[in-house]
Amino acid sequence: MRRIIGLASVCGAGVALAMGCRGGAADRTDAPFLGRASFTRAEYAAAPRLALRRLYAICEGGRTPECQFRLIDLAALGPGRRVLLVQAGAVAQEFDSAGRWSGPLGRLSAGPGEYRNAMALGFDSAGGVAVFDLAAFRIVRFDHLRRAAWTASVRYSVEFAGVSAKGGRVVQWLVPGSEPRGGIVMSQFALLDSTGGSEAFASVATKALRVPGSDMVPIQPFFAVWAVWDVDPVLSIVYAPGDRMQIERYRGDGVAELLIEGDVPLRPVTSAEVEASLDRNFLRRVPTAAAQLREAARNAAGFHPAITGLAVLVDGSIWAKGSPASESDPTRYDVFSRDGRLTGYVMLPAAARVIDGDQSVVLVAAVDGAGAPFAAVYRR
Repeated sequence: MRRIIGLASVCGAGVALAMGCRGGAADRTDAPFLGRASFTRAEYAAAPRLALRRLYAICEGGRTPECQFRLIDLAALGPGRRVLLVQAGAVAQEFDSAGRWSGPLGRLSAGPGEYRNAMALGFDSAGGVAVFDLAAFRIVRFDHLRRAAWTASVRYSVEFAGVSAKGGRVVQWLVPGSEPRGGIVMSQFALLDSTGGSEAFASVATKALRVPGSDMVPIQPFFAVWAVWDVDPVLSIVYAPGDRMQIERYRGDGVAELLIEGDVPLRPVTSAEVEASLDRNFLRRVPTAAAQLREAARNAAGFHPAITGLAVLVDGSIWAKGSPASESDPTRYDVFSRDGRLTGYVMLPAAARVIDGDQSVVLVAAVDGAGAPFAAVYRR
């Protein structure tokens, strides 16, 4: 997932977020969900810790010609446990089930079958790959041999707030603006096809960050909560407002299918954390941004988010990332079965992200002690 929040940035034109995309947190009403699952704080504390055993790593231990990553912005797990890794503005690289390099995916350019800035990518069941190119706002499709198959332009909307290519199917998220900013709006998820057309399906209530007709988002309060979402294997939308332990699943036809709720402790944001964030923000040196940053610091959130990331695996299980105690501390990932039952949790480094997986393995993108990115496949 990529997120850059600045003077005028959101996961829209020129700025990206992907692999569990983010947007404004929502104030929810009691929707008529078909199924509900809940747990108490005591049950949360008693949940078993699940074991993950690392099978192999990719691009760990220093740069090689095929591992020139400063960041791993996107990753995907495909049939035969093929893995794709890509940094924004670079060509995706494919690795086999033993972690060996297989070759590049396409070329970095603007012609048919090429892309310049992958914002989302994913394998389909046949081993083909869909890439959403943010630079040209289009879908580039490759076959199972990494050959370009087709390219389709997508109509840009100022409401664009994120995109996923999970399972090789490209889904965009559109969030309308509102007056005043922060009002509750009905956001729309839509499936994009090979012609660049779209098919609307699930709608979710969320907070608007823009004013109507604008794709510009002002600097948000420090530690602001961002909604997160992912797409499951049957094209249902799994969504979490982020400010509390609440996860919602909507079928493609818009039916509210599952609500997961839990009582979990939230960690307060300290004044020291606010000051440290202000000191680290490069925009503090920009005169036009300094006043907005100070305002964002004064309006900092009171608590860290309950959920900061979501990943839905091939078996339908939901992996929800919490907030670490600090940037160097492990982070709890809560694991839910497809029916919403809390089955346990795993602990991963704060910078690690669960990307995808199946019944047996999980793909994780991480950073080593020297700050170098790598990916690893774990046995569940």
